[in-house]
Amino acid sequence: MFDHGFTHDTLVERARSWLLTARRCSAVITEIGTWSTNETPDALGFTARHSVLVECKISRSDFFADAKKVFRREPGRGMGNFRFYLCPAGLIKPEEVPVPWGLIYVYPSRARQIKRADFCDANLKHERTILMAIARRAESKGLMPEICKPLPRAELYEN
Repeated sequence: MFDHGFTHDTLVERARSWLLTARRCSAVITEIGTWSTNETPDALGFTARHSVLVECKISRSDFFADAKKVFRREPGRGMGNFRFYLCPAGLIKPEEVPVPWGLIYVYPSRARQIKRADFCDANLKHERTILMAIARRAESKGLMPEICKPLPRAELYEN
């Protein structure tokens, strides 16, 4: 067994942080699922042009089980234009990661991209469903009026 001291929750937070760092993505969703898809992304980031999926793996058996999921066997059914596995350093070997996936290693003080991800077509229907689920939840909690207020001009360009 690989003793790394990380939990799945800490890896998800590191994925979120990595996606928000260096303006990789301007919005990140973590561990949200909907009834219309079996895929529950650990972290899904968005820019104006693409999406980035990060799947966190805490063990080798979890990584190998992931390959059996239908949206892994049929990549067109999966989310993310760029897809990464994130794991404790050394848990997954770069050569074990399927094309077009990338790999991110997590160390105690940082995360580092080890293998680049290639662009692939994302399942836009499922991505929209996730975004709609968030909008519905915000609406049901009465948050939409606040969320939809115009931003000051300076804030429009921060992300």
